[in-house]
Amino acid sequence: MADLLGSILASMEKPPTMGTEERNKAKAQKALLEKQQEAEKKKLDMFRKKMQKSIHDFIKDGKQEKMKFEPMDKVFRAIVHDVAEVAGLTSFSFGLEEEDRYVMLWKKEFAPSDDELLAYRRGEEWDPEKAKELAKQRVCIIFSFNLLDNNFKITQQH
Repeated sequence: MADLLGSILASMEKPPTMGTEERNKAKAQKALLEKQQEAEKKKLDMFRKKMQKSIHDFIKDGKQEKMKFEPMDKVFRAIVHDVAEVAGLTSFSFGLEEEDRYVMLWKKEFAPSDDELLAYRRGEEWDPEKAKELAKQRVCIIFSFNLLDNNFKITQQH
């Protein structure tokens, strides 16, 4: 049996081997890839440090309640969200992916209302005075609706 297996293996073609030139080319490609990965890691580390400083300055500034960043790629936004979370801030992204998506931060004591978030999601600027006016209108509409509903119920009872 061993002779049969040995003769079969001996008759098979050997797998192709990599020549010296191909090996050197593969090593060069690997080295280039490692160099690119290291450069990318360094770039992201530098960005993280820049964001940590920027967010630290924002926290220390007693006049600022919120901070808006310029549009950036997903990886960079993730870093901003991470740094903000560690710093105890509220953060949200707004805008369209691959177009104009950006991050906004709020100090916890000035966290945005649902109406404010909705305005930013619609691409609008937040105007607190306009929001107060809209809230008053909503209350009036609800009051009017309740009044009409009660009048309707009274009419039905008589």
